[in-house]
Amino acid sequence: MQAQQPQQQQQQQGPPPAVLVFLKSLATPLVLYTPNVQETFADIKDAMKNAKLASPKLIEKETLGPLKIVFFWDTEIAGAALQMDMGQPPPPPPSAGTRLAVNPLNKGGLMPPAPPSSSLKK
Repeated sequence: MQAQQPQQQQQQQGPPPAVLVFLKSLATPLVLYTPNVQETFADIKDAMKNAKLASPKLIEKETLGPLKIVFFWDTEIAGAALQMDMGQPPPPPPSAGTRLAVNPLNKGGLMPPAPPSSSLKK
């Protein structure tokens, strides 16, 4: 019974804290798991503020995740975000009766289906 408790506690926790770095040349962000996410986030933010196209600087970060060392140019940073553990489980998946439609303006993104035309006011 005690062996199940750590698994249940681990399942209830969200993702570990990380810094997300959005680069102009990548569609998905780099996820950096570091010992001090606040310090890493501040470093990335400072690099963004001080970036100059005429003299790009190479940024090197060591991480604890699957990426051990990453390098990128400060001028390539499009944005950054903190991913913090909120201790809440993820939202449940949509029920079997829920329909989702593809939004053609969102390049394949999902959106709720449009209401029936009879419910629209004229």
